[in-house]
Amino acid sequence: ISVAVLSETKSVVCYSYGSGTENPTMACILNISETEINVATPFIIEEHIQSYINAVPISNSKIIVACSDSNILNQGVVYVLNVSGDTVNIISKEKLSCSVSSISLTRLNSSYGYMLVAFNFGNLGVSEVISIF
Repeated sequence: ISVAVLSETKSVVCYSYGSGTENPTMACILNISETEINVATPFIIEEHIQSYINAVPISNSKIIVACSDSNILNQGVVYVLNVSGDTVNIISKEKLSCSVSSISLTRLNSSYGYMLVAFNFGNLGVSEVISIF
C-alpha cells in the first residue's frame, strides 16, 4: 500500500486487494476535509495482484506508481496515473528491465520530471532514471 498526497484535501491510495493472482490492484481517491474523509469509487489499475507498490505525486493531478507484477514473473512496472475530480485514468504503463523483489521511487528534478526507480534484482541493487514528461 502507498499514498500519494496531491494537496491538503486530496490523496490517492494505491493497494492490492486480497492475495493471489486473481485479485486487483487499485487506486482510490480520498477527499479530505477538516471533519471527514470521503472515499471515491476505487479504480482498477490491473486485474491481478501486484507487490511492492510505491506511489509518488508528480503534480497536483498526476502520480507515478511502481510495483512488481505477479502476472509477468514479478517484472517491475511503472504507471503514470491522471487524477481528475474523483476519477483515475492510466496515462502510460512501462515495464522495467527485469523482475524485482522490492521497488522504490523518488523525484530527482521537478522541472524536468525525472524519477529514480531503485529496485532489488536478485542480490543486486539496481536503479533506472526515467523521464515522465
